[in-house]
Formats: sequence, C-alpha cells, structure tokens
Amino acid sequence: MQFKPLVSFKKVNNNLSLKLNFTLAGILPAMKLLSIFVVKLIRFEIYFVVVRIGWRQSLQNMLKTWFLLYLIYFFRKKLW
Repeated sequence: MQFKPLVSFKKVNNNLSLKLNFTLAGILPAMKLLSIFVVKLIRFEIYFVVVRIGWRQSLQNMLKTWFLLYLIYFFRKKLW
C-alpha cells in the first residue's frame, strides 16, 4: 500500500517540507504495522484469559468458554 505525498515535489522549495514529507511517508506504514501487532496482541490476550478462566472453573463454564472462543473466531473478520 503506497501513500501519496502530501506535498508535491514540484512545489517544494525549502528543505523542511521535503523532510516532513519523507518522515510522514516513513511513519504511516510503521503505524499501520504497529496497529496490526497491537490488534494481534489483544486477540491473544482475549484467547488466553478466556481459556484460563475456563480451565479453572467447572465443565459448564468450560463449555461457555469454548462457545465464547467460537464467537470470537466467527466474528473476528468483522471486528478486525
């Protein structure tokens, strides 16, 4: 995915706006990657907490846990 520069190179006269342009072009993909990583980490935390609570409780709560896991798995494409 490519980001269009905010300032066209023809209109750039001073060095500052050129540096700002390159900085934004570098920051935006990095922020996208970071957000993907954070979302995966949050999903892992949800899975871990749900499974851990399920194993400590009774069989009925474990079945609820696996149902929750199924719901998370089913809706994850819509949420993330």
